[in-house]
Amino acid sequence: MAGQHVILTLGRSGSNALVNLLNQHPQVLNYGEVLGDWNLIRKVQRRLGAFRGNDAAYLDFCLANPWGHRLAFAARTVQRRIKQRPRDGKRLSKVQHIGIKDFALNFQRLGVAEYLAQRPGIKVIGLERENLLDRMISNAMLEASGVVEIREGKNGQPDTQLRLEPQEVLDALGVIEAENTTLNQMLAGIPQERRMHVLYEDFFAGPERTSAIMDEVHRFLGVDPYKPEVRMRKIVQGRSIDRLANRDEVIEALKGTRFQRFIEG
Repeated sequence: MAGQHVILTLGRSGSNALVNLLNQHPQVLNYGEVLGDWNLIRKVQRRLGAFRGNDAAYLDFCLANPWGHRLAFAARTVQRRIKQRPRDGKRLSKVQHIGIKDFALNFQRLGVAEYLAQRPGIKVIGLERENLLDRMISNAMLEASGVVEIREGKNGQPDTQLRLEPQEVLDALGVIEAENTTLNQMLAGIPQERRMHVLYEDFFAGPERTSAIMDEVHRFLGVDPYKPEVRMRKIVQGRSIDRLANRDEVIEALKGTRFQRFIEG
């Protein structure tokens, strides 16, 4: 039976890029989010009325049930066709590690925050974006543009300028700070031998660092060494705060607060 893993993260933290890199490995399959209502697998589950009121059993089906694996693989194939992406030659029979990625807030919202701690067979990759300001601005850019990801060979994000009210920024940073706390509390409840903590800022520090972290991830999962290609780019290039039309006003508002460190350097 294939091993199981979960990428536990939050929005705008690089999880799409990590999933893309993982899925280039012929022995690994990560089929993304399963707890959001927009997801194809989730829609099928809701329509069939399966696992009603029991999301822990639904997660078990997705991660540990061979029929769940077949359904996920079929859904992945359909989604690749819809997005007009070429076949990658991945075969389910060759997969040695299968997993999902989802947000800590979804586990909490659905009452399964202890799920990962209670499943000794699941390895967990915690992916955290420490710079709250960068994450907040990235999310604002997503809302303004609708661009979720940028793949190599595609046009990048236009130089959109945002205007965010200083108090709005401070309030949003407080919310994101609490979300990071939730993520880290969930990770702390998982035994050290089956968790790995990756920082967004380290992961995107450059091609060499990304490659080194992927080597660590493959060792953590116990699969063969493999060198994937970086095929996705950050939506916001350069300093995110420079995307604010009222940059100086926001910087002034952050001075003297616990968030000041995110504008230094």
